[in-house]
Amino acid sequence: MEGMLDRRDIIEMDADRLIGVLAERIGRLGINSADIAGRIFDVSTRIAAQTELLSKVSAATAAMESSNGQIALAAAESREAAGTMAERMTHSQGAIKQAMADIFGLVDSTQRIERQLPGLQGSLERVGKATQEIEIIARATNMLALNATIEAARAGEAGRGFTVVANEVKELSRRTSDMVKTIQGTVAELRDQITALITESGAATGAAASAQAGTGAIGEAIAGIDEVCVSMDTMAGRIAEMAAGAEDNSRQCSQVVAEIRQVADNEALSKADAEQVSAATYQLLEHGEDLIEMLANAGIETVDTPYIRTVQATAAEMAALLEQAIDCGEIDLETMFDEDYREIPNIRPERYTTRWLPLLEKLAPPVVEPKLDISPDVVLCTVTDRNGYMPVHNKQYSHPPRQDDPAWNMANSRHRMRFYDRTAIRCGKSTKPFLVQTFRRNLGNGQFQVLKDISSPIFLKGRLWGNVRLCVKA
Repeated sequence: MEGMLDRRDIIEMDADRLIGVLAERIGRLGINSADIAGRIFDVSTRIAAQTELLSKVSAATAAMESSNGQIALAAAESREAAGTMAERMTHSQGAIKQAMADIFGLVDSTQRIERQLPGLQGSLERVGKATQEIEIIARATNMLALNATIEAARAGEAGRGFTVVANEVKELSRRTSDMVKTIQGTVAELRDQITALITESGAATGAAASAQAGTGAIGEAIAGIDEVCVSMDTMAGRIAEMAAGAEDNSRQCSQVVAEIRQVADNEALSKADAEQVSAATYQLLEHGEDLIEMLANAGIETVDTPYIRTVQATAAEMAALLEQAIDCGEIDLETMFDEDYREIPNIRPERYTTRWLPLLEKLAPPVVEPKLDISPDVVLCTVTDRNGYMPVHNKQYSHPPRQDDPAWNMANSRHRMRFYDRTAIRCGKSTKPFLVQTFRRNLGNGQFQVLKDISSPIFLKGRLWGNVRLCVKA
């Protein structure tokens, strides 16, 4: 029956029919609640992912802000260092220019001295020639004095005065000769020193010329220093611009961090609200499921009654087969309750094997597979242990898994998997004769199918082992 029931419709219905209609409406309410709760969970999950991403972005932006601050500081220090270096280079440039001027002056002085030394050497040579002439005159004078002395001796008393004069002249000649020898010695020493000086001056002049030639390279270096100073001034200006940009970027990053944190806080509040709505929706869902269960336990026929009977009978049949295997020694009770789930490598979603898996693969398919034919609405019927492990599934969901296609596996290869959703957990814990739930089945790639899940527990030797689950279209 569709739409709202008016008062006349309700009055005309008998109690059983009314209860059936209510059960159907409650079932629809549960299905819608399950879908809504699942969607809210998806939204909450995305919000959580966005919140985590925002936290990472906020942390990265904060790190960027810190880096920008460090860049600005480093740029300021670089700008100061560049200014100091430019100042020192300018000072060094002035010192080099002064040194170059001194070198040019030294070169000029050396060249002038070198030009004057040959003239001085000529003067000394002329002095040497003059002393030679004086020495010749002194010798002649000495010879004349000697002859005069001889003639005075011959004249006797009459030549005595002339003898005195001759002796004085001879003494003068001797002293002149001695002075000439002294002068000649001094001139010789001066000539040697001037010759050596001319040689050294020539070498110094050559060195000075080389130094003067080298000043060309120094001049080029100074010109290079000029260019470097200009470049450093330009660089200092650019560094200042970079520092200003980094500071501005840092301020913007601070604003972005604040805004991201505000968004993250809002996302956290939205997540909390979504979780509260999800919890309330699941509570409403459980209330509807409890009402359906109460109606079934009261013996009132509803649309779910045939499925409840089928799943209870199937659970009893599976329990009997498994206990028979235990009784005949095919497997022991301890092995049946083994919880060592060994992961099968290189397959996603993860799937597992257990020591009792071969027995279930042998016994379960002949029992559960025919249940798919009781109604076109039946989607699946399978056996699950108390921990959500599904050792076998129906043939259409038991294709060999693909190693690199987890989405395809989720829809077509669901055997040997463990399920941790709300429905699987409640099935695994339930010891009630039956449990009716709504199930939002994950098919991978964001695809979901809302089903009605009806389950019944399997007990082995009085212990809860697992359950049979029958899912029908909502």
